[in-house]
Amino acid sequence: MFINEQIKGVFVMGGVYADATPMTMPSIPNVLNRFSSATMNQLYHPAHTAAFFDMLAQNRNIPVFTITNNVVDDLTTFSDAEKKVKTMDGVTKFLASNRLDGDFVKKLADVHYTSQYNPPRKAFDFYAAAALTHFMKSKDLCDLPQSRLFYSAEYGLSLVGKSDTWEATLESYVSRIDTKVDPGDSDFIKTKKEYFHREISVMKTLEHLPKLPVRDIKFNLDLVSKELSLLKPPKRLIITSGDTSDVDGFLALAEYSKTGADALFVMNYPGYVSQIADDDSYHLSHPGQGYKYTSEQVFKSQTKDIPAYSEFLQRYENLSANEKMKGAMTDIAFAITQKVWEDLPTKNRGSCFFCIGGINAINPFSAKAVKNEILVYHNSIPKESKLIKPDEGTFYDMSGTQRPELDLQQYDEIYMDFNGSMAFFDDKWRTRLSDPAVTKKVLFIAMYPPLANF
Repeated sequence: MFINEQIKGVFVMGGVYADATPMTMPSIPNVLNRFSSATMNQLYHPAHTAAFFDMLAQNRNIPVFTITNNVVDDLTTFSDAEKKVKTMDGVTKFLASNRLDGDFVKKLADVHYTSQYNPPRKAFDFYAAAALTHFMKSKDLCDLPQSRLFYSAEYGLSLVGKSDTWEATLESYVSRIDTKVDPGDSDFIKTKKEYFHREISVMKTLEHLPKLPVRDIKFNLDLVSKELSLLKPPKRLIITSGDTSDVDGFLALAEYSKTGADALFVMNYPGYVSQIADDDSYHLSHPGQGYKYTSEQVFKSQTKDIPAYSEFLQRYENLSANEKMKGAMTDIAFAITQKVWEDLPTKNRGSCFFCIGGINAINPFSAKAVKNEILVYHNSIPKESKLIKPDEGTFYDMSGTQRPELDLQQYDEIYMDFNGSMAFFDDKWRTRLSDPAVTKKVLFIAMYPPLANF
């Protein structure tokens, strides 16, 4: 086994956000000669730092996490309103709340933070340790969205952002730095702005810095107790409207299975499953509004004897043609959903749910031209697959067990695709999705016209 196969995670303490105002100081004359975007751990040996990041970039199976300077809280407390006299109260509470209050550790912290060098009262490395030990118990940090870490082997720069290019990342960082000297600025501020300007000038000479995909970790520090906790990845739900008319909706579901989010597949049905009589002239009197025919006509369009197809339909032999069609479509859609959701090798797979949706109002294709979906997919599912009761609005888990309707308020983020029909969007769904507690969590709706490629 190669060593890189044993490395389960790398936690980088350092770097700064490209999309936030710098919190790290630029160079200070006669005190500090480093750029604001070069945090200490990376600056001490830029070439080796870059070599390490290069190695990680070549081993994409190793998850890399960043804990930037931006997320580390200041534990400084004061005994006076003017904030001139520092106390150890914040540090003491932090040590106690995070179970770091051994006698020697407390003494060590006191010696360091109260020394004549007046260091920042920030527990930088503990944040990385808290993330690492959390990851040893739970791999949910892999569900965090991906960012990019741009780095320099010469200057120790470490910029973390969402942009995919160095140019966009640099532009974002520079746009947040104030280098304009105002008449009222103190000498310290003037010098600070001057050195920021020098830093920017050098950074703009750097082209195509290498990048490393990372997941950036954020924290929450309780303002009273000073207990530290990780901000966990948001709980996400993807609502996808679909059917069995084409395979592309299931390709979308396979993509969703890789995200770590839960998914709700809402199955909708062609209009003919509710049509009680044929109307051969409907299309003539209603141009642009489809055709009127029953499921019986669709079954009749398949005249060739196919034993497996006939055997499959025997599961529904005591039902009407419409009930048979809807029942068969439901069982096929459920079985395909179940298998697709589990098909790809995926870490931290979410849960998938299945909902019986509505029936379309229009049949765009004639009975002679429409696809017999049962004929296409009957061999794609196990013969012993479970029969699902196709009552509109019913929810199922992936074991085929009926369950209460999904509580949308349990999710932090909800995404909806409009890949299929909105036949399911009845008064109940309107109410669910109009709830203010839910609507504020809906972040994205993707629309795809069902007949766009026809």
